[in-house]
Amino acid sequence: MKIRHSIILIAAIFTLSSCEIFTTSIGKGLARDNTEMYASQNASDLIDFAKTSEAINDPAVSAQILKALGTKNNLTDLSNEDKNTVLELLIGSTITMDTISETLNSIQAEELNNDGVVNLLDTLLNSITDADTSAVVQLFTDPDSLENMDPFNAMLASMCIMAQVAKDEQVINGGEPDLTGKFEAIQDAIKETAGGSTSAQIDAVVDSFLGNDASQSSKDAFAAALTCISYYKDNDNRSKVEDKVMGNMSVLEILGAFN
Repeated sequence: MKIRHSIILIAAIFTLSSCEIFTTSIGKGLARDNTEMYASQNASDLIDFAKTSEAINDPAVSAQILKALGTKNNLTDLSNEDKNTVLELLIGSTITMDTISETLNSIQAEELNNDGVVNLLDTLLNSITDADTSAVVQLFTDPDSLENMDPFNAMLASMCIMAQVAKDEQVINGGEPDLTGKFEAIQDAIKETAGGSTSAQIDAVVDSFLGNDASQSSKDAFAAALTCISYYKDNDNRSKVEDKVMGNMSVLEILGAFN
């Protein structure tokens, strides 16, 4: 039943209590606007800023750095560690610790009826903070970068991107624009994306999900997220995620839920 499968998608995004990305992030949102200063820095310097306590502790700072990184054209030249930092910036600027804790408490309840699932979907979409996805899109569309990413962060960043697009755009799902319909549409898009899909096949899934009215940036971001998921759904790459877990769920279990 699709409504129950939504719990799996929520859990994939939120069961992260042991993840270092969120151990110090408390969603202060009190950062000064240093957008112009960050824009003048090169990619390596921006990565250094991203590793400071100010960026780690404040999603608003992470978002400013991520936006500046999105204007750089040489991100594929970064080290694997630094590319992983880019993913962490997106995750850290999209979801706050408060939301994670609230959702974890709901997921761990003994009984969760359909109304409860809908409430969780509402919490998720309304808590997603829009962040510039350009930097992550650049990495996800580079085969060499994708091959050497941390699967945990790559999958989580993909799901953050899809949730953000679903929040911002009118998705196509039988004429049902409600929150549950949006998540069902995401699940359908993941199911329709086979392992090792070509760019043309992924574009076809994106078109079926977003239609013609969505912005090009949303289409590019959603396609990049599906490219990442397709990579790990491919049988040749599944071994890379066999020992990776999100909370108490393995990445393979999450992928399998949408097959």
